[in-house]
Amino acid sequence: MDLLQLGTQLLTNYFKGDVSSDNASNALSGLLGDGQGGLNIMDIVSKMTSNGGLSAIVGSWLGDGENDGIQAGQLQELFGNNALSSFSQSLGQTQERATEGLGNMLPQLIDKSSSGGNLFSNDGGFDNAFDLAKKLF
Repeated sequence: MDLLQLGTQLLTNYFKGDVSSDNASNALSGLLGDGQGGLNIMDIVSKMTSNGGLSAIVGSWLGDGENDGIQAGQLQELFGNNALSSFSQSLGQTQERATEGLGNMLPQLIDKSSSGGNLFSNDGGFDNAFDLAKKLF
């Protein structure tokens, strides 16, 4: 399963039928898209590792242990109001509810795609993995 499919599934599961797969896929592509029909989660991970307050959170997602949560204000800081507004409109949800869904989905997406190093092999290779690891430790 590719990252867009996984993210779409996680998001539609969170909204329990209130959001279609097409809307979820379009919203995720708009917010996290790589411009080639996939998701660029390495960019999000890099942004989070550059922010001291978010570095520990993303580190928990990349590891195999418990995932730390992320708050709406932290997502606002990470993505900005305009991007979250577009995301919520694509989902057909209020910005508050869309941000809650994103906060639920994002840790799972990164966690599931990073087990055993898959995040690195799918999105940037060894050099990006090494650069990211240096920022985390």
